[in-house]
Amino acid sequence: MCRSRSWTAAHERQLSIVHFAHPAQQIAFEEYRQAVKETHARLERLTEQLREQCAHWRMNPLLTALMCLRGFDFVAAATFVAEVGDPRRFSHPRELMAYLGLVPSEYSSGETRHQGPITKTGNKHARRMLVEAAWNYRHTARVSRVVEVRQQGQPKAVGDIALACATAPDQTLPMPECAPPATQQSVRGDRLRTGGLHLGYIPPSYPGIGVGDGASCSSPAKKR
Repeated sequence: MCRSRSWTAAHERQLSIVHFAHPAQQIAFEEYRQAVKETHARLERLTEQLREQCAHWRMNPLLTALMCLRGFDFVAAATFVAEVGDPRRFSHPRELMAYLGLVPSEYSSGETRHQGPITKTGNKHARRMLVEAAWNYRHTARVSRVVEVRQQGQPKAVGDIALACATAPDQTLPMPECAPPATQQSVRGDRLRTGGLHLGYIPPSYPGIGVGDGASCSSPAKKR
């Protein structure tokens, strides 16, 4: 029995030679295999359709830049960008972490301060994507061939940040130089939001994601 954690074509070939003596057991087994194949085909079909839609999305430059980081494949990056929108609306990384519920809960009284588990408030889909991506940094620090391909054609600043994250994940990285804070707006219904340009700064060479071009998403101040 293979101990690999990822199912590959070798596992499928191994399952194809498994046979049961009782016909009912064989039928149930084949139905399970067919269900897995159909689900995988559906996922591949939906992913390809999503790629086609994102190719013309105004947030696509941010999506491709995020894919330069370890742990962010296309689906994870697309989910995170769709849920969070333009991260420049957060004036500091702490605001994004609070929005995602990745800050410790606190129970304080007087001079006593106690911090507990993370709050888990805010957008759970984006929080899950970020946590799952972060697990990739527990491995040996390196830049894989897959990530190198994703970084091709990206601005040097994006590659430098991705390389620093991959090779020194335990160090605090300096924030990139940003333009002076300016007002940006994103509309959901009749609500407008403002924010600085610190976190998730995108170089001016990125067209289509300028100030005033934020995505529709929940307000950082709203806790759900």
